[in-house]
Amino acid sequence: GNPLREDDGVGWRLAEALAQDGVEVHTCHQLLPELAAELSRADLVLFADARADGSPGQVLLQALAPSESPGYSHHLDAPGLLAWVRSLYGHCPRAHLLSVAGAAFGYREGLSPAVEAALPLALQQARILLQLEEETVHA
Repeated sequence: GNPLREDDGVGWRLAEALAQDGVEVHTCHQLLPELAAELSRADLVLFADARADGSPGQVLLQALAPSESPGYSHHLDAPGLLAWVRSLYGHCPRAHLLSVAGAAFGYREGLSPAVEAALPLALQQARILLQLEEETVHA
């Protein structure tokens, strides 16, 4: 996402909040194959981003699987990046996408009121997922 494009910055806001919880976070404007090495060392990856479809502020958490083949540079999505991880390292972390439907994607900073209002729910869903993961690892 891009924090200079209104609601496209929601992933960055979620990452900042989770970092305060002690979660290891990485922000980027675009997914690149170079991220595969880092992801190969993770047990769980949570991608957070805005989406253009859905009612503004709608929060969606979905499990992800690697695509059939790796994607390329400017057309790389999360399943494509996971395919790079699997192809290069022979395994893939569990992964989820937490997305929030946006209302505004213009050239300015700040979230729309609908997306700002959705942040607490999105953070709650992320924290529940991470807590469940931690409980599973320590069980």
